[in-house]
Amino acid sequence: MNNSSDHPLKNKLPSFELQPAENILYQTSGHLPAYTIAWKVFSGLITIAFLIVVSWFVLPGPVNGLLLKILPTAAASVVTQILCMGLVPLLVVAWVIQDTACTLIGKVVLTDKRLWVRGSPYAWKVTETLLDDVDSLTYRRDAIFIRLKSSRKILVHVLVDGKLLAKAYKDYLGKFK
Repeated sequence: MNNSSDHPLKNKLPSFELQPAENILYQTSGHLPAYTIAWKVFSGLITIAFLIVVSWFVLPGPVNGLLLKILPTAAASVVTQILCMGLVPLLVVAWVIQDTACTLIGKVVLTDKRLWVRGSPYAWKVTETLLDDVDSLTYRRDAIFIRLKSSRKILVHVLVDGKLLAKAYKDYLGKFK
């Protein structure tokens, strides 16, 4: 019998650890609705198909034209084939897989001290942002935007529950006004 604790990735993904005197205000459930998973997979496949068609039929002409200015004809043709029929499609597939993985393994925990995010902006990335350093937190569609006090940097995390996270943060801030 195979249960969820036997899953090979279970122990390899970084997990959230609650610090002393820290309270969880919001966290994602980790269970995505079937329509979200289906949408990510289907839209990813459509994206792959579209960009590969563009790479195979639209890009070779202009790329070959540019390469002919600096390379002999035979070399320009070979480099064009390698780029447009090999490297570009491979990069497209890698990008879509990484984007889908971010959605499937992503997790967010908002506490009264920090925001912990796994799977955004990259599937393998874990970030922690102290709430004391947050100047503002807004959302738009599936993304949250965090402006930091310590720098002019804006953090962007693509999350399924961005709206709920922003609401929990605003509710938390409302307790102190």
